[in-house]
Parts: sequence; C-alpha cells; structure tokens
Amino acid sequence: MYYPKAKGLIFLILILISFITFAKPCIEKSYNQKGLKYLNKKNYSLAEANFKKALQCNPKKPFIYNNLAVALINLKRYNEAENYLKKALKLKPHYLKALSNLASIYYYKGQYKKAYEVYKKVNRLDSYFIKRRFPQNKVLSKMKARSKKRPHDYILKKIINYLQ
Repeated sequence: MYYPKAKGLIFLILILISFITFAKPCIEKSYNQKGLKYLNKKNYSLAEANFKKALQCNPKKPFIYNNLAVALINLKRYNEAENYLKKALKLKPHYLKALSNLASIYYYKGQYKKAYEVYKKVNRLDSYFIKRRFPQNKVLSKMKARSKKRPHDYILKKIINYLQ
C-alpha cells in the first residue's frame, strides 16, 4: 500500500533532523571567552564584537553586559558602557563588579557625586570588595593625582577614602 502523506511527513522529519544536526548552535560561552581573550590582549573592538554576539545568544547574563561595558570603557565610549551596565544591574541588582564599573564611568565623566554614591552602595554591600579590587587599579592613582590638583574637592576626597 502507498501512503503519500506518510512519505511527505517522513521527508519533513528528515529535513528537520539534518537541520538540527548541521546547524551551528549559538553558544554565548565561547563568544564570551573569545571576548575575554581579546580584552586581555587589549584588542577592545574585537572584544566588543564577541561580547555582542554572546548577548545575541543569551541576553539574560549580566556578566556579559559587564564584560562588554569594560571593553567600551577602554574604547572611551562611556555612555554606551553605562547603558550596558544598567542593563546588567536590572538583571542582577547587587552585581558588585557592574556597580564598581558604573562608579568608574561616573568618575571618568567627571560626575563625582554619582561616583561617590555608587561606591558607597558597593561599600554597603561588601566593605572588602573595593579594597580587594582597587589597590592595583589605575582609578585610585588617578584620583589621588587629581585630588592634589584640586585640594578643595570634598567629594573626590571622600571617594579616595572609600577606596583606601
């Protein structure tokens, strides 16, 4: 007996199986790892491209937004980086790395009061986080140099005290 509908159904199943086995899956982990490698090599534009691909695969991972923001900070595209960090903080409100990167952006943009408030929030969440992260960071040394030029800046001195 001949069943034309069954033949069409079998053909459709075979096409679906071949598509599933030969299609390249979108794995955010590999794109994120490639982005981190480029970030370490200071190739920030390639890092940015890989982090964006990782976000296309899985837009619900806050650490990918944070990594993308770090690449953008190094490219001095602070407004874009700020937007990505805010998205990361929507997904995970107490994400300390994203909060401290956001504070750094505010510092780089000259918004010292905002930077101070965010650093204060980070300090409230984990008082040792800043001390662990910033002794070798260039932000603290830049802040100290700027405070010598601007000794009257009260907010800047408060930020330095939090970072030490």
